[in-house]
Amino acid sequence: MFCAAVLTIGLDQYRPFLGSVGNLSDVLFFAVFLADALTWLASLDQRRWHEFLGSLREMEWLLWGGVLLALGGAVASLQSEEPGASWRITFKYFAMACIWLPWVAIAIERYSSRDEARALYAIGFCLIAVATWTDLLIGTRFAGRFVTTPGYQVRFDNLSEALRYGGPTGHPNTLGYLSVFGALLCVSEIGASTGRRRVVAGLAGLAVCGGALIVSGSRGAIVGMAVGGVVLLAFTDRVVRRRVTTVSAVSLGLLVVALTIGGLKEIPSNPLRRLTESVQPRRDFDADWQRRRDLTMATKLLLRDPLTGYGMEDVDTPNPPTKVAFNLPHFVLLQSWVAGGALALFGAMWIYAGTLWVGLKAARRKLPGAAALFAICVAFALMDMVNPGLGQRLKWFALALVIATLRRAAHAPGPLDGRLSAANA
Repeated sequence: MFCAAVLTIGLDQYRPFLGSVGNLSDVLFFAVFLADALTWLASLDQRRWHEFLGSLREMEWLLWGGVLLALGGAVASLQSEEPGASWRITFKYFAMACIWLPWVAIAIERYSSRDEARALYAIGFCLIAVATWTDLLIGTRFAGRFVTTPGYQVRFDNLSEALRYGGPTGHPNTLGYLSVFGALLCVSEIGASTGRRRVVAGLAGLAVCGGALIVSGSRGAIVGMAVGGVVLLAFTDRVVRRRVTTVSAVSLGLLVVALTIGGLKEIPSNPLRRLTESVQPRRDFDADWQRRRDLTMATKLLLRDPLTGYGMEDVDTPNPPTKVAFNLPHFVLLQSWVAGGALALFGAMWIYAGTLWVGLKAARRKLPGAAALFAICVAFALMDMVNPGLGQRLKWFALALVIATLRRAAHAPGPLDGRLSAANA
């Protein structure tokens, strides 16, 4: 069940049960967590309690970030016009940072190996990319089956005229996120693998994820992919770097050719064209103008009250907040500040800074798979500067993998310990 939760983590808007409970992956994670908690309590002793406290101390930085975020949300909820919704969102983020993430980091080695979890993470993204392409090419309509949240359903009658497509994720930006993550994991697999089958599988995954990135039309995703690729190259061995550089250069060349002079040049969702047009003085995108107006309004509100926030009820949603009647800015840190005040801002900054620090620590130690995971962390931290999705578990699972990798390295016996154990045996 844990493996199924990892495999479906990209289906952000698939809610086959009660919509308020969460998507399918959330429900599966919760079921495993509940069973795990009951089992742990039934067999609780002094040794297990000390192991639990030791694990929490290893992730103390993450807990502090979650606590600060929750305190900011609590203060903002006291003056929100919809306090019930604001308190619910506040608890959601507290649970993510202080319960879900630490537990997943510990549970990865309990229910699967670190390598298996990373492989399932990549396979799930590649399958969503394949489903996106089959929707467009042969009309399979996976998005109609796996997007059940109201407001995110796809209208297939005018799909050919749509500017962007989100596929089974329900939103083009979400598709852009997972396309970047899947592509970085596949590039890493191609560089580190010696077997032909795994290299071929990595190339196939890179192709479908790269194609899904184009379909998403996400400008932030294409920038995140470029920066993540540079980070991946910087933290790989020389031999692996040569192979990764070759694959990346060929893939990037084919992508640029396809988007500039090839058959994909004129597609409306061309992210390169949208990226260049968005920095011109005369912008063609209404969304950019709207975001500039929202940013201006956010600045005025923060000048009026930079400390307490205006309520958490509409964080991570496209709906305007009840109290201030404007769209929250598409920037996670700024959104946290407007909604939850200074404490929420500091909590979010603390979590992102800690994420980059532990990712850098794992990558510098050359731990298995750490370079790709750190590249993903850098990519989503950058993409979150133009997107509002603080609570997306599909990106925070990469942090859980980084923490699990560091925990395994810290608890692994050294050479001397191994020889002493053998001698005692």
